[in-house]
Amino acid sequence: MPIIRIATFNVENLFSRIAYADNMAPGENHVGLYRFEDPDELKLARRIAEAVASDDKRQLTALALNEARADVVCLQEVDNANALKVFYERYLKPQIDTAAAIEKRALRERLRGEGRSPAIEEIGAIDRRHYFDWRQVIEGNDGRGIDVGIMSKYPIRITSHANRTFAELGVWAPELEGYREFIGGKERLLTKSGKLFRRDCLEVDVDLGGKSLTVFICHLKSMSQAREKTRVMRQAESMGVRRLVEARFGSGVGDAPWLVCGDFNDYIEIDGAPELDEEGNAVPHGLGPLVDPAFAVNLMERRPAKDRWTTYYAPGDSYTQLDFILASPALAAANPKAIPDIIRGGQPYRARRYEGPRYPRVGWDRPKASDHSPVVVELEV
Repeated sequence: MPIIRIATFNVENLFSRIAYADNMAPGENHVGLYRFEDPDELKLARRIAEAVASDDKRQLTALALNEARADVVCLQEVDNANALKVFYERYLKPQIDTAAAIEKRALRERLRGEGRSPAIEEIGAIDRRHYFDWRQVIEGNDGRGIDVGIMSKYPIRITSHANRTFAELGVWAPELEGYREFIGGKERLLTKSGKLFRRDCLEVDVDLGGKSLTVFICHLKSMSQAREKTRVMRQAESMGVRRLVEARFGSGVGDAPWLVCGDFNDYIEIDGAPELDEEGNAVPHGLGPLVDPAFAVNLMERRPAKDRWTTYYAPGDSYTQLDFILASPALAAANPKAIPDIIRGGQPYRARRYEGPRYPRVGWDRPKASDHSPVVVELEV
C-alpha cells in the first residue's frame, strides 16, 4: 500500500503584488530607524525594505517546507499561481535540487561498484520523490486575495467550492442574520444565497497509482474581528466542509480514505484543556462539526497536550493549535501510530516555549518562516 506524507502550512502572506508593501498604519512615516517626510520617498523606501525582507522570509519558509519532506502540501495565504511559481522556483526548488543531487550521487557511487550507471528510470524515480510537479492555486473569495493552494508530487484533480452558498449546503443559522463583515471597506450583511466560504474549500483527489486519497483543504474565517463575534462564521464553514465530505462519500463516509487539512483559525483547547471564562465555563469554539469524533479523528490529539501548538500570539502570550489534520475514522484506524510532526525551526525567538534549533537568520519577531508552523503526518493509504 502507498505511503504518503501530507502537510498543511499557512505560509503567511505569500504575496507578489508590490502594492501590498504600501500598506502602512495611518501616520507611520518610518522605515526602520529612518523617517521620511516625502510620501513618495516613503512609499519607495517601504517597497525596497519589504522586497529585501521578503527574500529573508521566503528562504525560511522554504526551509520549513523542505524539512517537512512532504509529498503533498496544503497551502493557505498564497497570493496567486504566479506567486507560488516564483516561490517554488526561486526558494524551494534550489533546496530540492541539492537533496536530489546528493541522492543521485550516492546512487551512482553504489552502482559503480556493480559496474554500471543508473538507468533513466532510476534517475526519474529520484526526481519523483523530490519535486512538486503539480502545483495549483485557486482564486477564492478573500478580500485581500489570499488563496488556498496545493503542491503535490502525485497527479491531482481539484474541485473548488468557493461559489457554494449557505442555502446550497444547508448551513444557514439564525445567528447569521445580524452578522456583518467589512469587505472592500464596505459593511455587508450575509444572505442565505451568499457564498459560504470566506476563502475556499478545495477538494483534491490525489492519484497514488491505483489508490486515491481525497484531501479537503480549508482556510476558515479569521478571528481578527474578535473570536466570539466571528465564531458563527466558522461554525457555518465547518458544517459546510462536513456536508461536502458527507456528500462525496455518502453512507461510506467513515470507511473512505480522506483528510480535512488547513488553517481553521480557531482552537479547541489550550494545552489539552478547554479555555475557560471568568466564571469557569468553557469558551465555545466554532469547529464543532469538524472535530466531532463521530465524524473525524483529530490526529493532533495523539501528541502530548502541551506540544500541539502551531502558532504563537505575542499580544496574549498564547500558544494555540490553529492548524489541523483530520482523518476519516477508517484512515486513522489503519494508521494507529501516525503522529503529526510540527516543524517549528522557523518560529521567531519570541515564541520562547520552543527551545529547539532555529534556522539561520530567524529573528526575535522577524524574519520568520511564517506565523504558523507546518504540520505533517505520514500515512499508509
